[in-house]
Amino acid sequence: MSHIGDMLYEKRVDAKLTQTQLAKKLGVRNFQLISRIENGKQKMGKKMALRFARVFKLSALEITSVMSMDYLVETEIWFKNRMKR
Repeated sequence: MSHIGDMLYEKRVDAKLTQTQLAKKLGVRNFQLISRIENGKQKMGKKMALRFARVFKLSALEITSVMSMDYLVETEIWFKNRMKR
């Protein structure tokens, strides 16, 4: 999972929502998008992050700090892979 995926999962479970219910609250047609984000298979874009923050009443700092952590981890992996070449 990604850090943002972990956060999404935790918030959804704490709110006792299914992926389908959360998708509806976020204005997403397909619950599979929620699954892909939770499992780190898809990044959360800025617009989706804004919806997520509004649904769970998160501050801009809370959501962006978690998204930044994902970016840092992704960048570190990229550098490590390039250094092996």
